[in-house]
Amino acid sequence: MFQQQYLMWLAGLILLVVAVLSWRDAHNPRRFTTGLFWALYGLIFLVGDWTTQLMSTLFGTTELGTRYLHIGVGVLVVAMALIAGCGG
Repeated sequence: MFQQQYLMWLAGLILLVVAVLSWRDAHNPRRFTTGLFWALYGLIFLVGDWTTQLMSTLFGTTELGTRYLHIGVGVLVVAMALIAGCGG
């Protein structure tokens, strides 16, 4: 059966491929920040149920693990905003 998580993983992998292609583009003067932006975006899409389970195992409780996971995703989003806002 098709699950939404498969679509999220596919989108994350495509965004990581875009990041690698951006890093390899010698004609782009901002290729490192562009690649970093797309890599962070891809990582956000790859975060899923398995990450919640991993964080719960590391921190002992599901609530604490989920909270730290949400904080981590928020930090990635802020980093993406800073990259985009500073002309990256």
